Amino acid sequence: MQISTATTSELPQFWDLLTNHLPNPQRTDLRLHLQHLFQIGKLATDDLLVARAGQPVGVLLWQRHRDRTATLWPPRLVESETGTKATDIADALISERLRQSDRLGLRLVLSFLDPADPTNSIILARHQFRRTTHLRTLQTQVSEALRGTAAPTEATSFQLHPVLHPAGTDFSTVLLATYQDTCDCPELEGRRSAAEVLAGYRDACQRPLWFRIVAAQRTVGVLLLATDEEPVRWQLVYLGLIPSMRGRGLGACVLAEAFRWAARQRVQAMQLIVDVRNHPALRLYQRFGFHTVEERALWLWMRP
Repeated sequence: MQISTATTSELPQFWDLLTNHLPNPQRTDLRLHLQHLFQIGKLATDDLLVARAGQPVGVLLWQRHRDRTATLWPPRLVESETGTKATDIADALISERLRQSDRLGLRLVLSFLDPADPTNSIILARHQFRRTTHLRTLQTQVSEALRGTAAPTEATSFQLHPVLHPAGTDFSTVLLATYQDTCDCPELEGRRSAAEVLAGYRDACQRPLWFRIVAAQRTVGVLLLATDEEPVRWQLVYLGLIPSMRGRGLGACVLAEAFRWAARQRVQAMQLIVDVRNHPALRLYQRFGFHTVEERALWLWMRP
């Protein structure tokens, strides 16, 4: 069995293989998303690893990010009569990716699995991935969220200051400060520099809409929004406050203002991803009508 990267002419067949386990319309949506990432340069042919035993018998896709991390898709195997065991194919593909991670100096490799996927869970565990938590995708309609909002009180008075060029401001310093004692994937705290964290958010935002949260004339948090592939939906990428400003109702006021601004832009829905262990955030989002769209198990490989 040989491991090599895909060629451009092979991409259509591998897009099918990576998505054919899904029902429509998810299958079509994911295929279009992968093609879009390839067209805009966020995926390349060498991100698609192919196991060959005379013919392709398995593929493994990852997406590298500018913050020295990568997202690994579960391996997808081709039915064949070569006699090669499926687990051997998957192991060979993942081993090669992790060797490449070492060569590139990646700090983290993330993989998101269906919680009811025992096969890939066992495979990842064999390669020192650790099942860390579940991440929940939530969504709400802007009109529904606005019904429960209220104007900020004096105790939670704040302003949102747009951030166009984070470098040279206190934005990155405050961003890292909001990670202190976080309930959202605390395992990642301290694993990346401020520059790497910002690079990761730039990767996640198609068109970033970033703000400093200013109260009492100082920056006390950050709000990161982004447009979506669906023009009537935005992504709430991150909302974070420094520890001393938590528990005062400021997060709810900031989120309410974000929804009011989204409504003025004719946005219809807001979507986000949250760690299921972040109970304060889940309670806040519930107040704004967010409901679960999807839940995935997060598996992490961390450089020792």
